[in-house]
Amino acid sequence: MISKKNILAKPGIADAIKSRLIGGTFSTRCDCPLCNAQEGRGDTYDSSGYPSRGSSGEMPEILVSETFGDITKDYLDWPVNSTLTYAIFDREIDKPLVTSNVHSSEEESFIVDVVTGVDAVVELDFERSSSVSDSQIVFVSVDDYRPWFPGIVGQVVETKNRWFVLWKDSTPNSDSLTDFDKNTIVHEFGHSIGLSHPGEKPNNPDYNTVEDTIMSYNDLDGEWGTSFTSNDIDALVSIWGPESSGRYVTEDVQSIQANLEFAL
Repeated sequence: MISKKNILAKPGIADAIKSRLIGGTFSTRCDCPLCNAQEGRGDTYDSSGYPSRGSSGEMPEILVSETFGDITKDYLDWPVNSTLTYAIFDREIDKPLVTSNVHSSEEESFIVDVVTGVDAVVELDFERSSSVSDSQIVFVSVDDYRPWFPGIVGQVVETKNRWFVLWKDSTPNSDSLTDFDKNTIVHEFGHSIGLSHPGEKPNNPDYNTVEDTIMSYNDLDGEWGTSFTSNDIDALVSIWGPESSGRYVTEDVQSIQANLEFAL
């Protein structure tokens, strides 16, 4: 089993990234026990120190962040405003702090499809913008981000008015998008719209990104999940409510996922 790291950078080192993109300063926040001391959340633990798997009905609950969703709602002025604007950052930056890439058409299409898939099942609506300053979520493809330790491939950065969703392109010299990179994009996007790691223990071997939740760090026999699972969708619906048009039905989640996978 391969374990995937996703650690938020230290605020003191990272203060310049927002100024590189749109100007200003920011602070970061991590929703894991290591950075936020949230071990005491009422979870039950097995002998390994991981939260026990529990029933399938408990799964969505342990995927809901105590902070991330509220931050995003504050960005939106939810529920007065129910439309979240997102941007895909498409400029190359080569600075000591951060090196970014232009997204390929395949990468852009994947991001749009993932966002559209969430839009179809939750009350939160999404609208794409070409302006970073008008967006509450900004996707950024990076080759390098100085605060990262070796092995870190993704991060969500909280700023005053928006999240920056950083993902490390594992094949920067190719326009193709690997399943590993798709996993990183969806995982980090999940954080920006309110999802946490399962029980705040992303390395828990009871969970993997294919069968259980994209918010795990674990593959399944070398396979990485590339879409939100039914557990993830249920957790997102608990945060944002079901799509008011009636398109969301719990029993249809697998069908939604299958259609999305086929489209991709």
